Amino acid sequence: MRIEGLSKSSIYNHWEGQIKTDYSSGNFESISRYKNHQKKGNKNWLDNGEPFFDHIYDQVDVMPMFAGGEKSLMKYLAYNIKFPEEANNNSIQAKVFISFVIANDGYVAGIHLTIPLHPLLGNEGMRLVL
Repeated sequence: MRIEGLSKSSIYNHWEGQIKTDYSSGNFESISRYKNHQKKGNKNWLDNGEPFFDHIYDQVDVMPMFAGGEKSLMKYLAYNIKFPEEANNNSIQAKVFISFVIANDGYVAGIHLTIPLHPLLGNEGMRLVL
């Protein structure tokens, strides 16, 4: 375990700052942030480097949305989608289903192709989400 940024407090076991823990492989296991001895944030990873989420909420008070709303999202998709040439040449069409988590900081994490109908199309869908 590696600990960074803890205050030199005379109070026994008073956490302040950031605590980082590593797997034996050297990959991050978790980063926890404390202020006034209360945990303010935590991020976890699996040993292979993939994000791990132990608290995923599918309903929150304020749902995340694309900057500018749904209209901006549709414009972004229309402008940025690059239909793979190989798929176009071979008349490959499929729906792409992708699941992902919007982290507390607003970034997309834990992206996963839920129904991999065709890898070319799935990869393009994941590229757009990231």
